[in-house]
Amino acid sequence: MNTKRTFYHTARVLIKILLAIFVVFLVYKYCADSYLFGYRVFNEEPVANPPGKEIQVEIKPGMSLKDITAKLEKENVIRDSALFMFQVRLHRYENKLKSGTYTLTNSMTNKEIMKILTGIVEETLDEEIKR
Repeated sequence: MNTKRTFYHTARVLIKILLAIFVVFLVYKYCADSYLFGYRVFNEEPVANPPGKEIQVEIKPGMSLKDITAKLEKENVIRDSALFMFQVRLHRYENKLKSGTYTLTNSMTNKEIMKILTGIVEETLDEEIKR
């Protein structure tokens, strides 16, 4: 009887230890993934090195941000549609994206692509910064 009781006690302790290890692993994995995503938000590299490949992309009126980012990812202009969508929202460009046909390259940064799709000109941004 005493051996059976010791076995169950040991089994419960082992299960608790394994559960604790699993929880620590999940927390570590979540933190590492969150850090990597946060890092990529501000430091995402282009898909290709310059000069890159020119790609024609048509943004139709009424396309949602999700549709636009999916199209850009499918055309290999951006690497990660979820990251690009987050960056567009972070910069508050979501309602500023304009329909049209754009010539983009896969060597452009996400920020350069956002500026083109919103019609923001670099000179305008420089003037706003100087004010």
